Amino acid sequence: MIKLKNIIFSFSMLVVLLLASACSMKKGNPTKSYELLINDSKVVITYTYTEKEEKVLKEKVKSTFKYSSYSGLKENEIKKIVNEVVGKIQAIDGIKASVEFKDDGIIEDIELDFEKLDYKKSNEFNRLYFTGELKSNNVTLKEMETQLLQMGFKKIEEKK
Repeated sequence: MIKLKNIIFSFSMLVVLLLASACSMKKGNPTKSYELLINDSKVVITYTYTEKEEKVLKEKVKSTFKYSSYSGLKENEIKKIVNEVVGKIQAIDGIKASVEFKDDGIIEDIELDFEKLDYKKSNEFNRLYFTGELKSNNVTLKEMETQLLQMGFKKIEEKK
């Protein structure tokens, strides 16, 4: 009985050690974020990229807009337009999109997976944050950063 307990305990400790070392070794890919503030609107874009080549793997866009930003449109008209756009975006492979309507505005989340993205369809849908045509998943962080900074985005410094 004592031998069995020792074996079970030893095995459990081995599993815990393996899990702990596996979790600590899994560093993940680095990220960089950029922010644009215009009136009552805010856009934050976060890129996940490979450290060595700085190849962009994912792009996450979180946009917050006040209904008042859409001058001349009623709230129900704005919701209809936003839902149509999000529906078109969701139909593209490699893109996830969601929208949340609040009392005073809209929160929109869009995630692009550049390794799964249907480039032909995404180019048909006029993307806001990338000028030119996406041809493959060889987009670099430097290319994206250059365009964002030209558009007025500011780099968000990482907190250490």
